[in-house]
Parts: sequence; C-alpha cells; structure tokens
Amino acid sequence: MADWALLCDYSGLWHYETLGQDDWSPMHRVVVSIMARPFARTIHVHNSMNSLALTTAPCYEEREGHPTIWISFSTETHQFAISYLGSNSRNSSGYRGHEDQALTLIDSFVLRLAIENQFRTTVPD
Repeated sequence: MADWALLCDYSGLWHYETLGQDDWSPMHRVVVSIMARPFARTIHVHNSMNSLALTTAPCYEEREGHPTIWISFSTETHQFAISYLGSNSRNSSGYRGHEDQALTLIDSFVLRLAIENQFRTTVPD
C-alpha cells in the first residue's frame, strides 16, 4: 500500500512543467500556490491523468468515504474545472473559472472538505 503525499510534499509538480510549459503554466502556478497554503500539511494529493486530486484519504485503498477535490485545466479554453466529490456521491458540485477564481474555489472546497471530514470522523453512522 503506497501512501499519497501530503500536498506540501508533492513531488509531481514536474508533470505540469513537461506537458507544454506555456499552455500549462496556469496549472503550474495554481499547484505551487496551494502547496504553500497552511492546509497543505493535512491534505493528501495524487495525479489522475492531467488532473490533480486533493483528499483526506491517505492512500488509494482507503479512498472510499473520503471527500475529494478534483482540479483540472483546459489548455483549449484556459479555464480550470474545480469539482468537489463528497464522501457520498450525492454531495458533489463543480465550477469552471480562470486562475484567480480557481484559487478561491479551491480554498472554499478545502474548508468544505475539512468540515465534512471532521463530521465523518466524529459522528457514528
């Protein structure tokens, strides 16, 4: 069982540097920015194709029941797609926006993720 890295220790940043530097520079900047946020020490991260997932799950095998934020970037529209998938699939939402909007959405979704995760771990089923 391989653990996913904490966001603050994410070593996959090179992925967005090698996809075509000019086209992917907004994604690179967003990832660098969120890696420096205080929450980066408590959120796990992994890549799925060209998307980035932020989650409270420490590894793939334990992903069930953990909320996840999906971040992707379109080099065609130069927009980000930020999606939130809650611990149950009925609790989801997604938005599109440019770089500054993406950072605001990510911050909001991280707060939602933290609250949902705290509720998930403190309230019995």
